[in-house]
Amino acid sequence: MDKNKYTIGVCITKIDDNSRADYMHRLHRIAERDGFRLIVFNSLIDFYSVSPSDKGAKSVFDVINFDVIDALVIHTNSFCDQSVVDEIVSNARNHGKPVILLGRTVEGCFSIVGDYEDSFKQIIRHVIKDHGVTDTHFIAGIEGPDMFSAQRIRCYKEVLEECGLPFSDDLVDYGHYWVDPTRKVVNKLLENGKKPPHAIFCANDYMAFAVCNELKNHGYKVPDDVIVTGYDGVPAAEHFEPKITTCAEDLGVLAEKTLEAVKLSLENKEPCVLRNHFTPVITESCGCNRVTGENFRSVSTELYNIIDNIKIHEEYISVCINQM
Repeated sequence: MDKNKYTIGVCITKIDDNSRADYMHRLHRIAERDGFRLIVFNSLIDFYSVSPSDKGAKSVFDVINFDVIDALVIHTNSFCDQSVVDEIVSNARNHGKPVILLGRTVEGCFSIVGDYEDSFKQIIRHVIKDHGVTDTHFIAGIEGPDMFSAQRIRCYKEVLEECGLPFSDDLVDYGHYWVDPTRKVVNKLLENGKKPPHAIFCANDYMAFAVCNELKNHGYKVPDDVIVTGYDGVPAAEHFEPKITTCAEDLGVLAEKTLEAVKLSLENKEPCVLRNHFTPVITESCGCNRVTGENFRSVSTELYNIIDNIKIHEEYISVCINQM
């Protein structure tokens, strides 16, 4: 082993996810460029559903050899159960190793957090001011102590107040960042023949996909009847019909900032918070930048869905193998 190179440990889950794979590819390239090595600790599950197999899946993070790790990076957004992250952080600290957290702040750790509020507010403001929409609704993530839901609801509330529109708790529902709970929210909005609001803001792209599909099932068109926006800038948003107006994080910059934080930690600098900006992507689902070529778009969406279903099947097989 080359003793002149530093080694970075990276803890992540479901590394085959498009965005996570893209981030890891970029991090590997710049780490190699600057003379660093990576050791990746990946779990096949993200601990979304509490199950007996969680203990076995978590064991990959128990075998980290801190004797060969100089700094540890944790992709916290890929862990649904943050207690797993807390255990990893505690273990690293017990071994005297610096920790860099992506997406979360913990005292004594370097952190890189997405500075998305400005871009998220720009999207809400764009819909209200540029499209003249006053009848809106917000679908947040998880109700309760969920920092991300609270932040995005606050963005929505502040823009409404800025635009002279009233805010009430009735304007907010929770889609748990996933499809089925979001479909139920849409059906509740449409129950007893009620018309949908003119704009529905979603706290992530997957909920935006679900809203668009469920509105279509009820005979409504996006964006002609209802404007729908998301957040995250996942790759599927580019292929979806219509393309989703959303906020996207620059994964290249995130990788660069990760290495910057690692270098600061190895120089024994005081832990600090670095910020990675998001960019608003204004496109078809709010009525802007609409393109022609529906046949191509339909085929593109169909092919993407096929690939996505294959990926879901592979994940299911991986989980089954993990439980053996």
